Amino acid sequence: MRVPALAVASLLLAACNSVPGGGGPSGEPDELGAQLAAELADIATLDADVLTLAHELRQPVSALLRAEVGVESCQQVEERLWRVCGAQAGSCSVTATFYWAHDIPRCSARFELDESWQDDRFSRLYTIDFAGESRREPTDACGDGTIDPGEACDDGNLEPFDGCDPDCQAEPFNGCETVIQQEFSAADIAWIDAARWQSPRSHVMVHRGAEPFAAVDRALCDRARTTAEAVCARLADEMPFVGYCVPEVHLTAPTTCDVRLRVDFLTPSPDDGVFTTALQGILAFELH
Repeated sequence: MRVPALAVASLLLAACNSVPGGGGPSGEPDELGAQLAAELADIATLDADVLTLAHELRQPVSALLRAEVGVESCQQVEERLWRVCGAQAGSCSVTATFYWAHDIPRCSARFELDESWQDDRFSRLYTIDFAGESRREPTDACGDGTIDPGEACDDGNLEPFDGCDPDCQAEPFNGCETVIQQEFSAADIAWIDAARWQSPRSHVMVHRGAEPFAAVDRALCDRARTTAEAVCARLADEMPFVGYCVPEVHLTAPTTCDVRLRVDFLTPSPDDGVFTTALQGILAFELH
């Protein structure tokens, strides 16, 4: 468990145009999701059903930590996830990080399982996020859909992890999305609109509207892998807060190419409104 030295840390990756929270989402039954929920049952209410964010990237429908969200409770989450990890047949890893996003305490956990021991498929990755009570009171009008004095955004709800936090403060990050758009367009592979990314979990971004310029096959997916490597090289070269970036690209179906970028962060960049934590950033999209 690494706790960032910064007293306050904003979300590193959040959607510029996230979909406002509406009715409760419905997930799908998931055996591993049920194991995670059972192991955390004494400290958290975790839905056993999961939502698929991108290929093999999943989250529980809902997650609520019963104790105050802090360093100790986040360590408890990590310890229990490791118990599940130890019982798995494949390679497994767990990360849990406590940090502050504006005035809201957060615990974000990752559970990753690689059962294949192969290089041609993604590992299963579960993201679990808990948000605590804000240290400050939001404006009376926060959540009404109208930006009032003192509000940087208002998406019509008080939900966390949707790009506009429960204090009606924005969680913007503009950089990785633009580089992906530029590189994939210049390589004549796809149009991946930088404004259409969504952040369903902290430090995780997904894009569901990529538009390939040609039929997707293995040759195009190989070109996408080369282009993703170019994206990572630019991020590491141009952004002072990026430590390194690793792309993973697989042809997951005859006409579907999935891309996942993992970004590790080096130093904070407050001038850009970016504060990093120990949590790895993930960007995922699909070409089909």
